Amino acid sequence: MIVGMLDYALSPDQLAELRQAHRRTRDKREADRIKAVVLLATGWTTEAVAEVLLVDPNAVCAHFKRYGKRGLECLKRVGDGVGGSVQAQQQQQQGRQQPRGDL
Repeated sequence: MIVGMLDYALSPDQLAELRQAHRRTRDKREADRIKAVVLLATGWTTEAVAEVLLVDPNAVCAHFKRYGKRGLECLKRVGDGVGGSVQAQQQQQQGRQQPRGDL
């Protein structure tokens, strides 16, 4: 018996929004998180999605739960820690690195 199985149903509008976001993104990890949600909503098992995307099944579930609670924006962010997302931290670091013109 499977305990705590989630209902992975999404509306046609939600699926369309996710597919459009997937086409727009250039970030592979973001695309994979979107794919995980779409695949679950279209009948794939957590294990099958995890195997195809080469991630842990718990991560697949977490992506769907986050999407259900906070929508598409949460799939764009890698981390939600105190310091903000990993992407935001990387962008801040890149902004601090000044190119040296006198090489």
